[in-house]
Amino acid sequence: MEAVAFDTHDLVKRLTVVGMPESQAEVIAGEHSLMIHKRLATKGDLKELEASNKRDIEALEVRLKHNLEALEARLNNNLRELETRLKNDLEKQEIAAKSNLDALEARLNNSLRELEIRLEKQEAATKSNLDALEARLNNNLETQEAAAKSN
Repeated sequence: MEAVAFDTHDLVKRLTVVGMPESQAEVIAGEHSLMIHKRLATKGDLKELEASNKRDIEALEVRLKHNLEALEARLNNNLRELETRLKNDLEKQEIAAKSNLDALEARLNNSLRELEIRLEKQEAATKSNLDALEARLNNNLETQEAAAKSN
C-alpha cells in the first residue's frame, strides 16, 4: 500500500494557532495520520482492487459459461428424452386407436351381417306370404270363374 502524504506538523500548527494546547493537537494529528494510513485507499490500492475484481469477474464468466453449457446440454438431453417418450406414447395411442377402430369395424360388420340375414329371412317370409296370397287369390278366382260358368 502506498503512503498518502499527510502533514501532521501543519495540522498541529493550525490547531495551536486557534488555541488548542500543543499536546492535544499532536494527539489529534497523530490519530488523523493513523486513520488516513489505515483506512484510506490509495489510487494504487484501487487499481489493485480493480485488477482483482476483473480477474474474479473473468473467472466467474468462465464458470458461468461452463455452467450454462452444462445446463444447455442437460436441457437438450431432457428434451430428447421427452421427445422419445412422447413418440412412444403417441405410437401406443395410435396402436390403441387402431385396435379400437378394428374392433368397432368388426362389430359393425357383424351387425351388418345380422341385419342382412334378418332382411333375407324377412324377404323370404314376405315372398312366402305373397306366394300364399297369390295362391289363395288364384284359388278364389278359379272358384269364382267356375261358379260363373255354372250359372
